[in-house]
Amino acid sequence: MIVILVLTAFVKPAATDYVSEELVFPKVIRERIASREKVVFIKPGIFLNLMKSHILADQLILTDFEDDALVHTIKGMLTSEWQIEPSITKELSTNNGVAHQVTKIPEARLYCNQIAAEANHIHHNVVTESRQLPQLVTPEVYVISDSRHNQGFTHSDLVAYMAVLFNAVNLRFASISKPFVRLRLVGIQRGRPQTEIYMKKHLGHTLDTESLQRLRNYVNYGYVHGNPDMVYLMTGRKIATLKNGRMTTRVSGLAYVGGLCWSTKVAVGEDIPLSFKGVHIAAHEIAHLLGAVHDGSGPISYIPGHPGAKKCPWTDGYIMSYIDGGRNNFRFSVCTNEQIRILLRNRDERCIGLSSEQDLTSISSKLPGQTISGSAFCEVKYPSWEDVKYRVLPGMEKKCLFYCCGPTDENGAAVCRQHPALDGMSCEKGKICKNGICT
Repeated sequence: MIVILVLTAFVKPAATDYVSEELVFPKVIRERIASREKVVFIKPGIFLNLMKSHILADQLILTDFEDDALVHTIKGMLTSEWQIEPSITKELSTNNGVAHQVTKIPEARLYCNQIAAEANHIHHNVVTESRQLPQLVTPEVYVISDSRHNQGFTHSDLVAYMAVLFNAVNLRFASISKPFVRLRLVGIQRGRPQTEIYMKKHLGHTLDTESLQRLRNYVNYGYVHGNPDMVYLMTGRKIATLKNGRMTTRVSGLAYVGGLCWSTKVAVGEDIPLSFKGVHIAAHEIAHLLGAVHDGSGPISYIPGHPGAKKCPWTDGYIMSYIDGGRNNFRFSVCTNEQIRILLRNRDERCIGLSSEQDLTSISSKLPGQTISGSAFCEVKYPSWEDVKYRVLPGMEKKCLFYCCGPTDENGAAVCRQHPALDGMSCEKGKICKNGICT
């Protein structure tokens, strides 16, 4: 029998230090029936109190396999910085239990900045909520690829890559309705080191708010062709925040909330070329431009009738959260849908109407997983790993999951990272993964 318990984790550390990668053998050492609480031993000095919860369902899952022996596997977030999952390289030990890997969560995937669009300085027409919207809205996106991002591409390869990437972004927006939203890629600008006045660099990084402000000025001074609804800077550098002389790289993107068609219609996001890392980031940041705040946040005062997203818990793990909500991580919440609808009703027809017949996504119908193999993805994602391997265990394909594994350590254990399959990767016979589902 398999019993799946959804649990909330509270770390009770005597010493909370982990190395960057660590092998541990969790054991349930005590269960309190009255409170339905389990106490799990992680390593000397580190224990978890686990209590049933619906609110934090996506943070930690403890699976009990009951057969001749009781086996426990834990997968999820131990804290905001550390995650735990079963190791795929170690066999079950009768004495120790199941081997698990504790790894540091990459900081860049945890944070983005949503910035107020300074509406008090912007003239705009307020449209009543009763205004009818078309069934389909096609916001026009102009992309600037910085010099670090485009350095390995020919012109045609860069256009093809962007087309495929935005095909995948549009898959995420397929969860938006009334109206439906489909982004149109109307232009691509190739950055050169000597002409990148739209960004602020520091020690090889892209500084966050300074770059967003420079990009805004760059667009408003007329350096972008045409009149797109939004401009997106895709950077191959890490985005950094510099405060009091200290630099951190926890931000992976930033945008003005509700900036669509205003002077604040700009966003910045990371992408590792050929990895399609930027798909999720672009979907998140563009949703900010379309008026959406993070799930769980309150309304925006400068957008008339803006409902906010307090009724959609952050812990549900949709795109406008940083929590990995499984399949939810590929979709927008109903709150995001509602906010986008309100924002579009507060824009005039010149904004959401066509100003360009161009749509570069039309040059390719392919999705990312149809242009890059799993092995190639792992090599691009982990360039510092020697002999990196793409691995799929039985049952993973139909769940649209795979591993990238690096070299083994002195104990014979390989460092492995689980990834959701790219849109378009094959799963079962005749099927491909789309938004995390084998279809």
